[in-house]
Amino acid sequence: EPRDVDWARFRVGRGGARDVVVETDGEAGDTELWVHQGSTGAQVAYNDDRSDANSFSRVTLPALASGTYYVKVGDFGNNEAIFAYSLRVNWLQDYAPDAYEEDTGRSTARRIRNGQTQPRNIHRAGDRDWAKFTIGAAGARDVLIDTRGASGDTQMWLYDHAGRRLAFDDDSGKGRFARIRRTSLPAGTYYIRVKEKGDDGTISAYTLMARWSSL
Repeated sequence: EPRDVDWARFRVGRGGARDVVVETDGEAGDTELWVHQGSTGAQVAYNDDRSDANSFSRVTLPALASGTYYVKVGDFGNNEAIFAYSLRVNWLQDYAPDAYEEDTGRSTARRIRNGQTQPRNIHRAGDRDWAKFTIGAAGARDVLIDTRGASGDTQMWLYDHAGRRLAFDDDSGKGRFARIRRTSLPAGTYYIRVKEKGDDGTISAYTLMARWSSL
């Protein structure tokens, strides 16, 4: 009905959000859209018409800090009813770095022991996780390097001490996670690189595991 307004709220996690889109859509109507910061009530953004051809509203924000936000939607002019419309909020979530950061390059690779499982994440798009392990003088057999998690898509590389690529995998693990197997490896230090496939998303949580049998 005229003079009616709708309120909604959403919460951004502690890692913040980027590429935020708040929008309304429908077959007929003309909305106005406000976004307010929850703790202070300060207006973050406003929009009337998202384009000349569409009278519904869209707010785009490059980033938002963690916290609660409120969305207010009203009819432009506050004098007409809108019988049906949709309200959508989308963003890309960044996360707080895991305990192994900064490990974004070979020189900062974190050590993983035989049989160890490390809880990690891809906390932002483009993040790389590096780890290293050492095989003793006798060498090793049945080497398994595994990533897994509730959701996500990893890619993984294995390098020798000189930086030569020994193996790559995309989807051999559970779901779309990566897994590398080697029947044997000689003595030496090896490096693991893990990233999110596409380099345009995050993985809130995954585990990295390395296991082998000594000869």
